[in-house]
Amino acid sequence: MKTENIDELRAKIDEIDNEIMASFNKRMKIVEQIAYIKKDDNLSLNDTNREAEVVYKALKNIDRKFADEGKIFIENLITVSKIFQNKILIKN
Repeated sequence: MKTENIDELRAKIDEIDNEIMASFNKRMKIVEQIAYIKKDDNLSLNDTNREAEVVYKALKNIDRKFADEGKIFIENLITVSKIFQNKILIKN
């Protein structure tokens, strides 16, 4: 039984997308700080143990029916973070 129309549902998605982007912005500011620490301390960009921990923690909090997509989402988020950090690490 439909209780909401597609426009109402899309409006909810728009609100959630705004929340996601606000959280992404906060996350990336911290990612940036970590990049400068890695640069100053000559640490590697890659930390496979930490990446596995991030994925594991994220998937603990997701509805099982979305687990595959959640894994892709968090892995892509890690990739985007590393791309951004790499820009900082290669700067002189």
